[in-house]
Amino acid sequence: MCGFVGEFSAGAGAVDDRRLYRMNNALQHRGPDESGIVISSNRSWGVAHRRLNIVDPVGGRQPMLDPERGLTLVFNGEIYDDDRLRRELTKEGFHFRSHSDTEVLLALYARYHLNLFQHLRGEFAFVVIDERRREAILVRDRMGIKPLFYMPMKDRILFASEIKAIFEDERVSRELDPTGVTAAIAVADTPGHTPFRGVRQVRHSHYLKINLDTLEFSEHRYWDAIQERRRDIPTDPREQVEAVREEVSRAIRLRLRADVPVGAYLSGGVDSSIVAARMAQELPKIPVFSLVFEDSPRHIEFPFAEDVTKMYPGMEMHRIPATYAELVRKLPETVWHMERPFGNLHSVAKVIASQYARQYVRCVLTGDGGDESFCGYSTHWLQNELQAADYSLPRVKNRLQAMQREAAKIGGNRYYLTSGLAARIGPETQFLVDKLGFRPCDIATGFNAERNIQVLMNPDFCRQIESPTSTLADQLATIMPPPNGHRHATLLQYIQLNSSVPEYINTIADRTENAGSVEARMPLFDHKVVELAMGLPLDMKLRGDQEKWVLREAFRPDLPASVLERRKQAFLAPPAPFSTPDGRMLLETYLSPKAIKEAGIWSPRRIGALRTARRLMPRNRMVNLVLTIVLTTQILVDRFVNHQPSWR
Repeated sequence: MCGFVGEFSAGAGAVDDRRLYRMNNALQHRGPDESGIVISSNRSWGVAHRRLNIVDPVGGRQPMLDPERGLTLVFNGEIYDDDRLRRELTKEGFHFRSHSDTEVLLALYARYHLNLFQHLRGEFAFVVIDERRREAILVRDRMGIKPLFYMPMKDRILFASEIKAIFEDERVSRELDPTGVTAAIAVADTPGHTPFRGVRQVRHSHYLKINLDTLEFSEHRYWDAIQERRRDIPTDPREQVEAVREEVSRAIRLRLRADVPVGAYLSGGVDSSIVAARMAQELPKIPVFSLVFEDSPRHIEFPFAEDVTKMYPGMEMHRIPATYAELVRKLPETVWHMERPFGNLHSVAKVIASQYARQYVRCVLTGDGGDESFCGYSTHWLQNELQAADYSLPRVKNRLQAMQREAAKIGGNRYYLTSGLAARIGPETQFLVDKLGFRPCDIATGFNAERNIQVLMNPDFCRQIESPTSTLADQLATIMPPPNGHRHATLLQYIQLNSSVPEYINTIADRTENAGSVEARMPLFDHKVVELAMGLPLDMKLRGDQEKWVLREAFRPDLPASVLERRKQAFLAPPAPFSTPDGRMLLETYLSPKAIKEAGIWSPRRIGALRTARRLMPRNRMVNLVLTIVLTTQILVDRFVNHQPSWR
């Protein structure tokens, strides 16, 4: 885990080292161990780097240069299997001074240029400046685990691992983008867009190619989840189960390499339990960290995590309490890290977890990715049921209602995503059918969220919004495979892997872990695991209403029955009641009529009515969810637009 910043200028002498230092220091939480800076001889470009030392603390210092070939590299992330790559490159005449994957990455570019991507296994964002070719590439990994933002301007391009670093440049105008803000709220972001005007993100599985002389740039895709899916999968279901076990275990094992202590997050769900269990079979001791929402028994999963630790004596359990008061107190800091509004406080809880874990480890493995790769959401089941019923809704609605009643009895939240999904097709949903060839459950709800949130907005702000759901549908339509060639639940997975995964799920993981200066590694988002999962028959992932069937079967010997057989529980923090002193202070500070009017996003009258509703229904989930969205948006304006970005 690291961070970097940089500038490309159309003229010589434009890059200021003091400005680069200031931008770089905004990322100190990403790399507290050391920093470095390189500026070209004519000051037409410059890069700076912050480093968290995980592998080869001495040999991996950055920016890394190859003077003979005119190359400069800044890199955030990890390239796994680099020992094998180093041996292969050594045979071709490359000489290495370190054991760092950064040096291997630089050599791979020198050897393969823009064909290097097929050799990369890991999580990465990096920039290579190639003076001989007079070009640079900005690269983001296949799953979008590592971030990379850029801001093209008239005579320069700025880039950084986080937006706050770009805003340290005093020449940048800090403004909200109404469409980007709405996208962050309604559809978890449209790939490439951000809540800030002019700031874009390199899309996952893409690289940006920049001409250093003209600053002209173009974006290119190098990987696709369906096109690259495994096609050599055995036909025997037992062999398919074994293939999943082997590939997932290999992905976990590769991510254990570090020169610092490594731990795991253990929620008690299937995915995190698999990761922790396999780690415990590879390492003699492994710290595991489990969040406990002490004020909300409905959200306590700790007993399931304890069941896993009882099977593995080498696991050292750390119980992390997260109270209502702490969740609310950490909210402004979390907005600063996330750089976007949000409705649920699970990102705040993960900030608390990473800052606690930092006392014991520098690196953690997580269970992120199991749901997206192996059909773990209720929407996957619903999409499959809808297609099987030829989108005839009554039978599906009856079955869904029965399953929701079952979930309510056991106190679960398994079907929280399905609310309203089986409703009659309206004009907006028909638009999606026309664009994509089928009715995708997840995006269909985006129209409802988009419409509902705009009711609370200032009309002037609303008029500047271009529908982010329509924009996302337009983007997806250019890459979607033909719907008659795949099951619709598989296409829904594909949509998630190209939208919510890189722009929301992995944003939460990256930013919250960096809040504690901890590196997160996600073996279930390993691209080889995803390629295998996308190549499996759908009925290996979904068996009736049993999600992630093949993943459960593959690791049945490793987990207790209580974890294997439990119903899916989404990781959600309890809603903020705002009844603590800190909560009341936040509402008075950011949601006063004066503050609402000055920000210009929300209608003061309607937000006043929302606050009244909260006083009458202090524990109503929907009221608190919407109030949290409004509040985090107001904090975003205050910290990033009105003032220099800082939560301190």
